[in-house]
Amino acid sequence: GGIADRLPARASMVVAEICGAAVLVLILVTDSVLWTYAGFFGLNTFTELYKPPQKATVRRLFDDELLAEANSLLKTAVSLSRVVGPAVGGALVAVIGIETVLLADAATYAASAVLLWVLLDGETQATGGSDTTILSDLREGVQFVGRDERLRSVLLAATVVYGSVGAYNALMPVYV
Repeated sequence: GGIADRLPARASMVVAEICGAAVLVLILVTDSVLWTYAGFFGLNTFTELYKPPQKATVRRLFDDELLAEANSLLKTAVSLSRVVGPAVGGALVAVIGIETVLLADAATYAASAVLLWVLLDGETQATGGSDTTILSDLREGVQFVGRDERLRSVLLAATVVYGSVGAYNALMPVYV
């Protein structure tokens, strides 16, 4: 977030989508499990860099009356894709093959980049950020968490839960 907030939303999201497409193509052409994991790490990194400008853009596009509904629909779509996506992906791999699925997914990233570029025309401002450096922001955040025991407990619990989910997601290529 600290990095993404300093960049223009439109450019950040378009670059993240283009990089996602490139990573999928690289996964397609490699035969190495190590490079496949590195690719999925990159894909998840670009996804995380995409989220802050996406949230800021949604806030700018919708007034207060529609913002809650827009965020709910977005969250529903993300949750639905996490629940249904693996089954649909597995079925598609079985029917049309992994190469076609990876190419199709890369094409959706590229199409998303084009749509974002067109739809967010004129979106050049950064989503937030500050005049401080990224390292000083990171240091301040660590100190803030260090001062509050409840916050540390919630962070620990979230790390355990999301770490478990992350481990499952990391093993998905092996399962497939």
